[in-house]
Amino acid sequence: VANSTTGEGSPRQAVEVELRDGQVLRARTVVLALQPHLYDTIAFDPPLPQAKRKMAQIFKYSRSRFVKLRVLYASPWWRKQGLSGELLSGAGPVVYFLDDCSDDEAALLGFVVADHLTEEWCRLDSRQSRLEAVRQQLFALTRNAAALEPTGFEEMDWTREVFTSSCVPSFPKNSFEAWKALRLPCWDETLLFAGAETATHGVGYVEGALQAGERAAHEALRSLGVQLGSFAAEEPRAHSESENLPGVFEKLFFGRVLQASHLEARGGFQS
Repeated sequence: VANSTTGEGSPRQAVEVELRDGQVLRARTVVLALQPHLYDTIAFDPPLPQAKRKMAQIFKYSRSRFVKLRVLYASPWWRKQGLSGELLSGAGPVVYFLDDCSDDEAALLGFVVADHLTEEWCRLDSRQSRLEAVRQQLFALTRNAAALEPTGFEEMDWTREVFTSSCVPSFPKNSFEAWKALRLPCWDETLLFAGAETATHGVGYVEGALQAGERAAHEALRSLGVQLGSFAAEEPRAHSESENLPGVFEKLFFGRVLQASHLEARGGFQS
């Protein structure tokens, strides 16, 4: 429960938060960094503005199921085969692989993202069966026996995380223009909103979280009467024309993480 109230001995608005165990916290300013589709797990009094609730519902019904995994090897065998380690595949179970090697570790990072593929993935009832599916997929794509000899396997099913329940967000058509409502403060700027989904760049990724955190920090300081420089984030451009969508998606979601030119310039696995 989150309530807007009046601070004792001061006309300034304050926020009162009641936790599940009954403990009550009180602050002059609160920053909520939670995925928007989970806003309805909190009882707000007064309620959040309709525009913000509407955008939260868009997130709720359009969020993507997302599984992230790493397959570790004794050495980066794909490099010896002249491959970059990048793979885009619609057959699954893994839709996208990329080279995730470090100085002391050889690994491929993979993502299971489509709903029907994540459902199939979750039906594999053991860690070993999921690893076997990835081993066989990599072997089928590369015909290299080294793919069948991983030294380790790590996986993260974001749908099972209570405070996220998904990972990278997806947006229905024509929802970008109303997006600004997600990051607007409420309750006389005592309730602020952060999180990667409120960013204008790198939405759903670390870069977006950093941008949103910096913005929320400036807003919090300003609400407390502290002025520390300024912060300006470019708003996403209008995208009513379909030809604008690729540019918008590249800017908002991928940023510097993945760009079309990056994929075109590098070789990869061949399906």
